[in-house]
Amino acid sequence: MAAADVGTAVVAAVGTLVGGGITALVSLINGRNQQHETASAREQQRFEADRSRLEQREEAERVRERQVDDRQREACVAFMNHAQTFVERARALAEAIEEDDNEDVQNEAHRAYYDSWTEYCVSIAAVRIIGPEQLAVPAWELDEAIRELGHISNEQYRGRPARGYKGVRKLVADAEEAFAAGSRALFDNGLAARIRERKGHVPSQTPPA
Repeated sequence: MAAADVGTAVVAAVGTLVGGGITALVSLINGRNQQHETASAREQQRFEADRSRLEQREEAERVRERQVDDRQREACVAFMNHAQTFVERARALAEAIEEDDNEDVQNEAHRAYYDSWTEYCVSIAAVRIIGPEQLAVPAWELDEAIRELGHISNEQYRGRPARGYKGVRKLVADAEEAFAAGSRALFDNGLAARIRERKGHVPSQTPPA
């Protein structure tokens, strides 16, 4: 074989080796890029799944908190309504006694008074069980005043001297106002917080780089 032919063959062989190496290198780079893209896509999927689970948990917690708030609000409203009804029935009983109405009128007033007392006891029990804790003291103070009013009313109905009726009515009215003010502050603030949360809720996480 001539020297020129040998040189040509060598050049061709080297070209083939170099070309094959470049092809292999390009394939390797492309493979690694594809692996990186696949890994990034999987990481993004995991992130989205984690964020979705977190948002679901947060939403479930918000729903639970709203449900608790609603039950507490309903219990407090029922408590106030039954307290006011009992006070009104106690007043009607006192008037029937003071005006010396006949026995049937007094007995009817006492039955209404007693029924309202039973309903009141159920309502204060609900507040004590459900809460909220922030209203525990005002609820206790109102309950104490209501019970004192009930004691005086019972004594009146039995025909026994019962002093301090007007003072206890004032005590009940002040306790009612304190409980109502505490309820408004607590539940109105809670409602405002819900509105702010709905308007300003933004996912706190960002995808990984």
